[in-house]
Amino acid sequence: MILILTLVAVAAAANSREQLDYNKQDQWGGSCQTGRAQSPIDVPFPSAVELASPPFLHLSRGSFNMTNENHPDTAKFSVNPAEGSVMATVPWMKDRQVTLHQIHLHWGETAAHGSEHTIMGKAYAAEIHLVTSYIDKDSSTKYMVFTRLFRAGKKENKHIAEIIAAEKREGNNRNIQNFDMESLYPPYTAVWTTYKGGLTTPPCTEVVQFAIVDEPLVVTKRQLKKLRRMSLGAGDLAPQRQNWRKTQPLNGRTSTKYYRGRDIEVQF
Repeated sequence: MILILTLVAVAAAANSREQLDYNKQDQWGGSCQTGRAQSPIDVPFPSAVELASPPFLHLSRGSFNMTNENHPDTAKFSVNPAEGSVMATVPWMKDRQVTLHQIHLHWGETAAHGSEHTIMGKAYAAEIHLVTSYIDKDSSTKYMVFTRLFRAGKKENKHIAEIIAAEKREGNNRNIQNFDMESLYPPYTAVWTTYKGGLTTPPCTEVVQFAIVDEPLVVTKRQLKKLRRMSLGAGDLAPQRQNWRKTQPLNGRTSTKYYRGRDIEVQF
Protein backbone atom coordinates (compact mmCIF):
# COMPACT_ATOMS: atom_id res chain seq x y z
CA MET A 1 0.00 0.00 0.00
CA ILE A 2 2.84 2.40 0.83
CA LEU A 3 4.48 1.68 -2.52
CA ILE A 4 1.22 2.28 -4.41
CA LEU A 5 0.60 5.56 -2.62
CA THR A 6 4.14 6.73 -3.35
CA LEU A 7 3.83 5.99 -7.05
CA VAL A 8 0.41 7.67 -7.20
CA ALA A 9 1.85 10.78 -5.55
CA VAL A 10 4.75 10.88 -8.02
CA ALA A 11 2.44 10.46 -11.01
CA ALA A 12 0.01 13.08 -9.73
CA ALA A 13 2.79 15.62 -9.26
CA ALA A 14 4.15 14.92 -12.73
CA ASN A 15 0.82 15.28 -14.56
CA SER A 16 -0.89 18.09 -12.62
CA ARG A 17 -2.35 20.87 -14.77
CA GLU A 18 -1.42 23.46 -12.15
CA GLN A 19 1.88 25.11 -12.97
CA LEU A 20 4.60 24.97 -10.36
CA ASP A 21 5.85 28.32 -9.02
CA TYR A 22 9.64 28.14 -9.05
CA ASN A 23 9.81 31.50 -7.28
CA LYS A 24 8.14 29.99 -4.20
CA GLN A 25 10.25 26.88 -3.66
CA ASP A 26 10.26 27.46 0.09
CA GLN A 27 6.51 26.73 0.05
CA TRP A 28 6.66 23.40 -1.77
CA GLY A 29 5.08 20.51 0.13
CA GLY A 30 5.80 16.82 0.57
CA SER A 31 9.37 16.16 1.70
CA CYS A 32 10.69 19.29 -0.03
CA GLN A 33 11.25 21.23 3.22
CA THR A 34 11.79 18.36 5.66
CA GLY A 35 13.87 15.77 3.77
CA ARG A 36 17.54 15.20 4.54
CA ALA A 37 18.53 13.78 1.13
CA GLN A 38 17.07 16.30 -1.28
CA SER A 39 18.02 17.08 -4.87
CA PRO A 40 19.58 18.73 -6.73
CA ILE A 41 22.95 19.34 -5.10
CA ASP A 42 26.18 21.13 -5.81
CA VAL A 43 28.18 18.02 -6.70
CA PRO A 44 31.35 18.13 -4.58
CA PHE A 45 34.77 16.60 -5.06
CA PRO A 46 34.00 12.85 -5.05
CA SER A 47 34.11 10.89 -1.83
CA ALA A 48 35.25 7.78 -3.73
CA VAL A 49 36.52 6.79 -7.18
CA GLU A 50 35.68 3.56 -9.00
CA LEU A 51 36.89 2.07 -12.27
CA ALA A 52 34.00 0.66 -14.29
CA SER A 53 33.91 -1.59 -17.34
CA PRO A 54 31.97 -0.46 -20.43
CA PRO A 55 29.29 0.25 -21.35
CA PHE A 56 27.87 3.11 -19.28
CA LEU A 57 24.27 2.26 -20.21
CA HIS A 58 23.22 -0.67 -22.38
CA LEU A 59 19.91 0.28 -24.02
CA SER A 60 17.60 -2.34 -25.53
CA ARG A 61 17.89 -0.34 -28.77
CA GLY A 62 19.36 2.97 -29.92
CA SER A 63 16.20 4.96 -30.68
CA PHE A 64 12.69 5.16 -29.23
CA ASN A 65 9.35 6.65 -30.16
CA MET A 66 8.46 9.30 -27.58
CA THR A 67 5.02 10.57 -26.51
CA ASN A 68 4.54 14.21 -25.50
CA GLU A 69 3.06 14.29 -21.99
CA ASN A 70 1.82 17.90 -22.31
CA HIS A 71 3.47 18.76 -19.02
CA PRO A 72 2.66 22.17 -17.47
CA ASP A 73 6.23 22.96 -16.34
CA THR A 74 8.63 21.42 -18.83
CA ALA A 75 9.07 19.60 -22.11
CA LYS A 76 8.47 15.99 -21.08
CA PHE A 77 8.27 12.90 -23.29
CA SER A 78 7.50 9.35 -22.22
CA VAL A 79 9.13 6.32 -23.81
CA ASN A 80 6.41 4.50 -25.75
CA PRO A 81 6.14 0.98 -24.26
CA ALA A 82 3.94 -0.22 -27.13
CA GLU A 83 6.98 -0.18 -29.39
CA GLY A 84 8.69 -3.08 -27.62
CA SER A 85 11.31 -3.38 -24.89
CA VAL A 86 12.02 -0.25 -22.88
CA MET A 87 14.59 -1.89 -20.65
CA ALA A 88 18.23 -0.98 -20.13
CA THR A 89 21.15 -2.49 -18.23
CA VAL A 90 23.50 -0.54 -15.96
CA PRO A 91 26.67 -2.69 -16.06
CA TRP A 92 28.61 -0.75 -13.38
CA MET A 93 25.71 -1.30 -10.93
CA LYS A 94 26.04 -5.09 -11.06
CA ASP A 95 24.04 -5.24 -14.31
CA ARG A 96 21.04 -3.54 -12.74
CA GLN A 97 17.95 -3.79 -14.94
CA VAL A 98 16.02 -0.53 -15.28
CA THR A 99 12.82 0.44 -17.10
CA LEU A 100 12.94 3.63 -19.16
CA HIS A 101 10.05 6.00 -18.45
CA GLN A 102 10.61 9.53 -19.69
CA ILE A 103 12.93 12.43 -20.43
CA HIS A 104 12.42 16.06 -19.44
CA LEU A 105 14.32 19.34 -19.52
CA HIS A 106 15.34 22.09 -17.10
CA TRP A 107 16.43 25.57 -18.23
CA GLY A 108 16.89 29.09 -16.87
CA GLU A 109 16.20 32.74 -17.55
CA THR A 110 19.73 33.12 -18.93
CA ALA A 111 22.41 30.82 -20.30
CA ALA A 112 24.40 31.39 -17.10
CA HIS A 113 22.19 29.08 -15.01
CA GLY A 114 19.55 26.64 -16.21
CA SER A 115 20.84 23.39 -14.75
CA GLU A 116 19.48 21.97 -11.52
CA HIS A 117 22.79 20.43 -10.47
CA THR A 118 25.95 22.43 -10.23
CA ILE A 119 29.44 20.89 -10.29
CA MET A 120 31.75 22.21 -7.58
CA GLY A 121 29.94 25.55 -7.77
CA LYS A 122 29.66 25.74 -11.56
CA ALA A 123 26.17 26.07 -13.08
CA TYR A 124 25.29 25.08 -16.66
CA ALA A 125 22.84 26.40 -19.25
CA ALA A 126 20.37 23.47 -19.12
CA GLU A 127 19.93 19.91 -17.90
CA ILE A 128 18.10 16.84 -19.23
CA HIS A 129 16.95 13.86 -17.17
CA LEU A 130 16.32 10.31 -18.35
CA VAL A 131 14.09 8.81 -15.66
CA THR A 132 14.21 5.06 -15.11
CA SER A 133 12.98 2.74 -12.35
CA TYR A 134 14.07 -0.55 -10.82
CA ILE A 135 13.04 -2.92 -8.05
CA ASP A 136 15.37 -2.60 -5.07
CA LYS A 137 16.51 -5.52 -2.89
CA ASP A 138 13.77 -4.66 -0.36
CA SER A 139 11.18 -5.09 -3.18
CA SER A 140 10.45 -1.35 -3.29
CA THR A 141 10.47 0.71 -6.49
CA LYS A 142 13.34 3.16 -6.79
CA TYR A 143 14.39 5.54 -9.54
CA MET A 144 17.66 6.03 -11.35
CA VAL A 145 17.98 9.32 -13.23
CA PHE A 146 20.66 9.72 -15.90
CA THR A 147 21.61 13.38 -16.21
CA ARG A 148 23.29 15.36 -18.98
CA LEU A 149 24.32 18.99 -18.60
CA PHE A 150 24.45 21.57 -21.40
CA ARG A 151 26.77 24.52 -21.87
CA ALA A 152 25.99 27.41 -24.20
CA GLY A 153 27.78 27.17 -27.54
CA LYS A 154 27.43 27.74 -31.27
CA LYS A 155 26.34 24.27 -32.42
CA GLU A 156 22.63 23.51 -32.26
CA ASN A 157 21.75 20.41 -30.24
CA LYS A 158 19.72 17.93 -32.30
CA HIS A 159 17.88 16.44 -29.33
CA ILE A 160 16.69 19.78 -28.03
CA ALA A 161 15.79 20.82 -31.59
CA GLU A 162 13.48 17.78 -31.85
CA ILE A 163 11.92 18.54 -28.48
CA ILE A 164 11.27 22.19 -29.35
CA ALA A 165 9.74 21.26 -32.70
CA ALA A 166 7.46 18.65 -31.11
CA GLU A 167 6.26 21.09 -28.43
CA LYS A 168 5.14 23.53 -31.13
CA ARG A 169 3.05 21.01 -33.05
CA GLU A 170 -0.52 19.86 -32.40
CA GLY A 171 -2.18 16.51 -31.67
CA ASN A 172 -0.22 13.33 -32.35
CA ASN A 173 2.32 15.38 -34.32
CA ARG A 174 3.68 16.50 -30.95
CA ASN A 175 5.23 13.07 -30.49
CA ILE A 176 8.81 12.27 -31.56
CA GLN A 177 9.65 9.36 -33.80
CA ASN A 178 12.99 7.55 -33.46
CA PHE A 179 14.48 9.72 -30.74
CA ASP A 180 18.21 8.88 -30.67
CA MET A 181 18.63 7.97 -27.01
CA GLU A 182 21.94 6.21 -27.50
CA SER A 183 23.76 9.32 -28.73
CA LEU A 184 22.35 11.26 -25.77
CA TYR A 185 23.52 8.55 -23.34
CA PRO A 186 26.32 6.81 -25.25
CA PRO A 187 27.68 3.47 -24.04
CA TYR A 188 31.24 4.82 -24.33
CA THR A 189 30.66 7.58 -21.76
CA ALA A 190 33.97 7.98 -19.93
CA VAL A 191 33.25 9.68 -16.58
CA TRP A 192 30.15 10.09 -14.43
CA THR A 193 29.24 10.84 -10.82
CA THR A 194 26.53 9.29 -8.66
CA TYR A 195 24.78 10.19 -5.42
CA LYS A 196 21.48 9.40 -3.67
CA GLY A 197 18.75 12.03 -3.57
CA GLY A 198 15.14 12.68 -4.45
CA LEU A 199 12.67 14.07 -6.97
CA THR A 200 13.39 17.72 -7.76
CA THR A 201 9.69 18.66 -7.81
CA PRO A 202 7.00 18.05 -5.16
CA PRO A 203 6.59 15.72 -3.36
CA CYS A 204 10.44 15.55 -3.48
CA THR A 205 10.37 11.87 -2.45
CA GLU A 206 13.87 10.58 -1.63
CA VAL A 207 13.91 7.48 -3.84
CA VAL A 208 16.36 8.53 -6.57
CA GLN A 209 19.92 7.68 -7.48
CA PHE A 210 21.41 10.22 -9.89
CA ALA A 211 24.12 9.43 -12.45
CA ILE A 212 25.52 12.71 -13.79
CA VAL A 213 27.69 12.54 -16.91
CA ASP A 214 30.71 14.80 -16.50
CA GLU A 215 31.12 15.91 -20.12
CA PRO A 216 28.55 18.62 -20.99
CA LEU A 217 26.69 18.82 -24.29
CA VAL A 218 26.23 22.04 -26.27
CA VAL A 219 23.03 24.06 -26.73
CA THR A 220 22.73 27.41 -28.48
CA LYS A 221 21.43 30.57 -26.85
CA ARG A 222 18.75 30.67 -29.53
CA GLN A 223 17.52 27.22 -28.49
CA LEU A 224 17.50 28.30 -24.84
CA LYS A 225 15.44 31.36 -25.77
CA LYS A 226 12.93 29.09 -27.54
CA LEU A 227 12.66 26.85 -24.46
CA ARG A 228 11.81 29.73 -22.15
CA ARG A 229 9.24 31.06 -24.62
CA MET A 230 7.44 27.75 -25.32
CA SER A 231 3.78 27.48 -24.43
CA LEU A 232 3.55 24.42 -22.18
CA GLY A 233 0.87 21.86 -21.40
CA ALA A 234 -0.89 21.07 -24.67
CA GLY A 235 0.28 24.42 -25.96
CA ASP A 236 -2.36 26.19 -23.88
CA LEU A 237 -0.31 27.09 -20.77
CA ALA A 238 2.13 29.90 -20.11
CA PRO A 239 5.86 29.43 -20.68
CA GLN A 240 8.21 28.78 -17.76
CA ARG A 241 11.12 31.19 -18.01
CA GLN A 242 13.05 29.02 -15.57
CA ASN A 243 12.27 25.61 -14.09
CA TRP A 244 15.24 24.54 -11.99
CA ARG A 245 15.20 23.85 -8.27
CA LYS A 246 17.85 25.41 -6.05
CA THR A 247 20.64 23.17 -4.81
CA GLN A 248 20.02 21.44 -1.47
CA PRO A 249 22.29 20.67 1.51
CA LEU A 250 24.39 17.51 1.32
CA ASN A 251 23.73 16.61 4.97
CA GLY A 252 26.66 14.23 5.02
CA ARG A 253 25.91 12.46 1.75
CA THR A 254 28.75 11.14 -0.36
CA SER A 255 29.30 10.93 -4.10
CA THR A 256 31.20 8.46 -6.25
CA LYS A 257 32.97 9.22 -9.50
CA TYR A 258 33.19 6.38 -12.02
CA TYR A 259 35.77 6.11 -14.78
CA ARG A 260 35.15 3.76 -17.69
CA GLY A 261 38.20 1.73 -18.71
CA ARG A 262 41.37 0.52 -17.07
CA ASP A 263 43.97 2.96 -18.34
CA ILE A 264 42.74 6.21 -16.82
CA GLU A 265 45.02 7.78 -14.26
CA VAL A 266 43.03 8.99 -11.27
CA GLN A 267 44.50 11.90 -9.30
CA PHE A 268 43.46 13.34 -5.94
